[in-house]
Amino acid sequence: MKNQNMKNLLLILIVFPLSVRSQVIVNQDSLTYYFQQIINNYRRLHNLQPIIADPQLRNHAEYWSKRMAEMGKCGHGEADENFSNRTLRNTYLNNKSYKVENCAAMVSLSQKLANVAINVPFFKANTEIETLTKRAYNHDLNQYEIAYYVFVMWKNSPSHNLAMLESIIKYFNLASNPNKSQTYFCFVATS
Repeated sequence: MKNQNMKNLLLILIVFPLSVRSQVIVNQDSLTYYFQQIINNYRRLHNLQPIIADPQLRNHAEYWSKRMAEMGKCGHGEADENFSNRTLRNTYLNNKSYKVENCAAMVSLSQKLANVAINVPFFKANTEIETLTKRAYNHDLNQYEIAYYVFVMWKNSPSHNLAMLESIIKYFNLASNPNKSQTYFCFVATS
């Protein structure tokens, strides 16, 4: 019996780590670099000026992506933590005449794809989103594709798409933070 328990334990130690997958690793510099290429190509198609990554906006994007990960909730915040109140506390953002924020969450193994389809109305209607989401679910996206995944999610959401195509924006930054079940993204852009 003791020998059988040792075999079972050994089997668990060998098989279990192979079956557990952590959050996809996102390189913040690659994310910003690739997203800038993607969004500027998209803006060019709409005869808009390119936008530039502004390092001073990174603090806001990093802070909010981290807070969403801590809360396990994607969105623009409530009460004291809503976007308007957060920008008031950020001197750099507060001095900008125009500012906008997009938020997103990337699916992981612990979240069921069926729940994503329910919570994201355009998911089922778009095979590109469905394909990218399934690949994200399987941790099968490279750094460029992670940036593209977030872009496609926002492009297919009317209000988020408008934010990316706002003619007045000149600067942006983007950050991500994971928790146990999702990776959260925050894009902030200003005039």
